[in-house]
Amino acid sequence: MPAKLRLLIDNNKSRIVGKRKTIHKLHTHPKLRLKHPKYFFSVAWRRRQWDGYVKYVTETGSFSTGLLNQVIDVLKEQNIKYVLEDQRTHFKDIRMVKRLGGKDARPYQLEALRMLINNEYEGLKYIRGILNEATNSGKNLIAAGLIKCFSNKRRWLFLIDNSEIYDQAIEELQELLPDESIGYYRGKKIKWERIMVCMVQSLGNGTKIRTVQKWLQGVDGVIVDECDTTMPKKPCKKILTYCHEAPIRVGLSGTPLCSKDKTRNQEILAFFGPIIHTTTNKQLVEWGYSSKPHITIIEGNTEHRYPGDYNMEYQKGIIKNKKRNKKIWRRVAKRIKQERSPVLILIKNHAHIKYLMETCPAEIQDNYTIKSVHHETPNRKAIFAAFKKGKIPILISSMIIRRGKNLPLIRYLCNAAGGDSEANVLQILGRSLRKEAGVKEEVWLDDFWDIGKYLRRHSFHRVQYYKKQGFPVKELYKK
Repeated sequence: MPAKLRLLIDNNKSRIVGKRKTIHKLHTHPKLRLKHPKYFFSVAWRRRQWDGYVKYVTETGSFSTGLLNQVIDVLKEQNIKYVLEDQRTHFKDIRMVKRLGGKDARPYQLEALRMLINNEYEGLKYIRGILNEATNSGKNLIAAGLIKCFSNKRRWLFLIDNSEIYDQAIEELQELLPDESIGYYRGKKIKWERIMVCMVQSLGNGTKIRTVQKWLQGVDGVIVDECDTTMPKKPCKKILTYCHEAPIRVGLSGTPLCSKDKTRNQEILAFFGPIIHTTTNKQLVEWGYSSKPHITIIEGNTEHRYPGDYNMEYQKGIIKNKKRNKKIWRRVAKRIKQERSPVLILIKNHAHIKYLMETCPAEIQDNYTIKSVHHETPNRKAIFAAFKKGKIPILISSMIIRRGKNLPLIRYLCNAAGGDSEANVLQILGRSLRKEAGVKEEVWLDDFWDIGKYLRRHSFHRVQYYKKQGFPVKELYKK
């Protein structure tokens, strides 16, 4: 009987012990490697010193523990016998909680917590994974619930890469965990506690300090918010290298593995492990937690003159296209007459604001306050706050609004930005679905079908992304 492979399981890196020939087979296996998206530009590849693949099992048999399921799937497929040897320290202080800060957790939140703390793989306790939770699912409550499921001896790190999400997280965690003192690390404002909410850039800069390194090395649980965008950033990677012994690893996102760069998705899986719980926008609507969306795709630009040049297509077909910009305002006027305001118009490039305003009808400019925000707007926080309270009826915003903004009063959202990102579409949809009980039960969303070599393909993809969410989509451009 052939000797079995031994898989030595640790918190960060696991190791395969066995015949070199078998390990090499795993090292080069097609399901355990990915072509690097920029291999063609590599000097090593051009000199034939590298085959262009990122390999997830090293030549010595080491692999990230988050990829354990992928490694075992290949072993089973190849009929290779193996045994698991767990070298991790196990927690005995786990308990389930149902109420936090006077609030009862929603059923799906409890389900996410149960699946996480009871998660097992191949008989091993595996308190790690990605929670794919749509906007408005209450991710901060899930995070607080996870912390509360363990004793107060545990040290926690909650990583955030958005200032609005950061402020909201500290406020909500303090409400949900009233018996705890929530620490923070942002710029020069630092307060050390066993539960730390940290801005990624600030803490990343602080990792050169020995005391910070030692604190991170003692972390029991790591929670990364919006892990799909936070994880790939260098400051986050730097932080996580010091948390290599943390057994509890949780990624939160409504769009966790939507990147077209498969190596980026694999990097997220390598640290956290696979998705273990999902809450969709459609479920939140059906359960009454989110507003019901009415999605319409209307005709955008109607001319295609710049084949093969995406930038020119975007400039002429979207940003500077007078006919398209006028259609936007006609839709806005229609929705306002239907008393569907506040109105949010999303754009990608802030230069679009100028061309939009040039086509804005006088009847709208004279009768309604219109504000605009982008990353260079100095008073954008005040504008967002006023819009959130309903004091600004029409807001034109760049994509900085797509994550972290709680804007429950939006009645009409016009996605004038185009684009081909599934994550952006889902985040945009999530902005509109926030619900305000007794004020907003439904929301209207318009998008555009544009023509052109690139714009048509992008439009087609966005339509598919909306349909994939399970909501009806009116395709008026077909008429």
